[in-house]
Amino acid sequence: MYSAPCTLREVALHELVRRPWVELQEYYGPVEMSKIAFEIVEDFYEASRRCTLPKLQRDIFSYLEIHYLHRISFTVYVQMFDNLMASKEFLGMRESFKCAMTRYDPEQGQIPPEIVYRFGITAAIELQDYKGVKTLMRDMEANGVKPSIEIVTRVMVAQATKGDLKTVVEAAKKLDTQDGRKWHEADVNRVITSLGLAGEPDLALDFFRRSQSRLTSKTLMKLLAVCRGNARPKHALALLANRRRFGVKMLPAQYPTLLEIVEELEIGGGPANELVLILQEMQDNDVSFNHRVHALIARNQELLNGTSFMLTPSLSQASDAHTERQPRTKEADVPLLNEFLNARKFAQAAAIVDSYVLPVSDDLKADDEHQEANKIPDEEGRIVPPWLSDMAVEAYSQNHEIDKVRSLLRGFKCVRGDFKHALSRIVGVYGGKGKQRDSRMAYDAFLAMQFQGLPIYRVRDALTRFKQNQDNEAAFVLFKQVSKRIGDALKDTKCIETATRQHDDFMGVLKKSDALKFDPARTVHDVLRIFLASKRLDLVFAALDQLESDGIPIRAVDYEDIFSTMTKTMGKDVSVYAVEDLMMVWEDMTGRGVSPNKAVLRLTIPALCGNENVCDIDQWTRRKIAVIQGYHLAAKDRFDNYVLPIASLSTLLEAAAETGSIEDVNAIHAGAVKALGTTMNKKHHSLADHSKILEAWNAIKKRKEATKSST
Repeated sequence: MYSAPCTLREVALHELVRRPWVELQEYYGPVEMSKIAFEIVEDFYEASRRCTLPKLQRDIFSYLEIHYLHRISFTVYVQMFDNLMASKEFLGMRESFKCAMTRYDPEQGQIPPEIVYRFGITAAIELQDYKGVKTLMRDMEANGVKPSIEIVTRVMVAQATKGDLKTVVEAAKKLDTQDGRKWHEADVNRVITSLGLAGEPDLALDFFRRSQSRLTSKTLMKLLAVCRGNARPKHALALLANRRRFGVKMLPAQYPTLLEIVEELEIGGGPANELVLILQEMQDNDVSFNHRVHALIARNQELLNGTSFMLTPSLSQASDAHTERQPRTKEADVPLLNEFLNARKFAQAAAIVDSYVLPVSDDLKADDEHQEANKIPDEEGRIVPPWLSDMAVEAYSQNHEIDKVRSLLRGFKCVRGDFKHALSRIVGVYGGKGKQRDSRMAYDAFLAMQFQGLPIYRVRDALTRFKQNQDNEAAFVLFKQVSKRIGDALKDTKCIETATRQHDDFMGVLKKSDALKFDPARTVHDVLRIFLASKRLDLVFAALDQLESDGIPIRAVDYEDIFSTMTKTMGKDVSVYAVEDLMMVWEDMTGRGVSPNKAVLRLTIPALCGNENVCDIDQWTRRKIAVIQGYHLAAKDRFDNYVLPIASLSTLLEAAAETGSIEDVNAIHAGAVKALGTTMNKKHHSLADHSKILEAWNAIKKRKEATKSST
């Protein structure tokens, strides 16, 4: 009934689990179902259990709790306890306990069974609610429900963890595995763990002996953990000897911890040579060495001297280096290289790579427009076949042959090939924060990626390197790539429409959508600042053109970033930008149909409307008129809550009185008076300050009115 493809009552269970609820609703339609018959629910529950679909099993159990609570059997509760423990759904376990307790009323003689209490106590333990554990244990005792061994041992571990050691020891002394109750291996292991946490390793070992339990790999690991936590190397050696004596087989996942215990207790060397024996056992049983095992091997080279687990080449291997080389092939060397790298024998791996390395010759170099920019100015570059490049970088970097990695990198910058994994590895190793950090190599790797036409995903890191090296051209090449990604993401996610509805910044909406692995607004900001730092307004305008060509609307905040960077340099001893540069950017902004926001006005009013260093009156007048028009546009945006500073409003009002119309003056005066009230509240100015500013503004307005009436 429940064999593949797990179809029950014409419903494929695995398909039901895999498909999202929204998709199921679309497929089946908004069908309103009445209460499902208990027999049908029971069938689906049993099928989900037998087909090992734990999530579906939990969902069906929840349905049973809602609709058929009083018909849930003890067997189902036991099964669901195991399910919830395996999935670590301890909050769900507590809710199931509360729900189950509503079935019983002790005052009427309806006593909850042990399995129900097991739900509540175990959930309380895992949620570290020790007060709740004590309350439920007292409740069990008051109702005459005898705790099972499982509950008792779980509570013991919780008490030991919390530091109630005396209670744990007293409870352990009363336990007897031959008391007629059913003891499981897990129960014995919990008692051992609790006594180990209580600092009683002798009692833990004695309890195991009294339990007459079979030594399994799980129990062995619990006993060794007790030895580790209480510094008992001799006991650990005896346990390891018994493991071999009784032929206890370890699980692959247990070996790394086993090795670490042997290392920590310093029992890996002679006379037993436990470290070598365990490593050899792993090798014989085809257990793969993970990073923990490799790290342990590297730390214990003295104990592994003369064994096959040495990382450095032996003298005999070194003496063979002068012998005539045999022709090497990819088919033979790929598995050999993988073996050496997995075994952390980096010197041997690097020696194999050496036999493939070739100098970069003219016939290997790419013959295109990028070649001049990527030519090798000093040292000669070297190259390896693309299939070897990633392993070559790993072998050389792990063997600390940094010059050879640099030489390969120079080759990657002028010879085309599939080197993406090798370049990614170089960026990861030398561009991070580790001991091998090398900014120049990371920069060169990003340049090589661009030469190879590869996408760069570590955008912010790459921009940092380009900025450090003042490489505006590389930054622009990356920006074109990034701009296309932003444009594509905007089309796919419809963020512009969403932002318009929510009156939000579409770049912010795009960032929250997680459609990109980088912050789009931050990236645009960083690129513009790189160009501005080098006074490359041509690249600034080219970047804005690129955004428009990729369907990305230019925002007022983009110009805010530009003006902010430019104005920070103005007025200093060495000014990077002049007023004419600001006006050029302003005209670019209006030419693209972008209305300035109030923050842009704050940044530009002092320079464009101020009377410092005025040489050309006509140009000054033109600038003031442009800013006044910009103010009218900004004032129309009812979502722009930025309040212009008093100084900016005063300068703008003066400019309007000198250059603008009476309507301009009235509009700016009205806006300034409104802003003044807000500013005074925030700045806590006195009424005298308020009156003085208002009086000055009113005088400007009256002067303009008088000028108009006289004409």
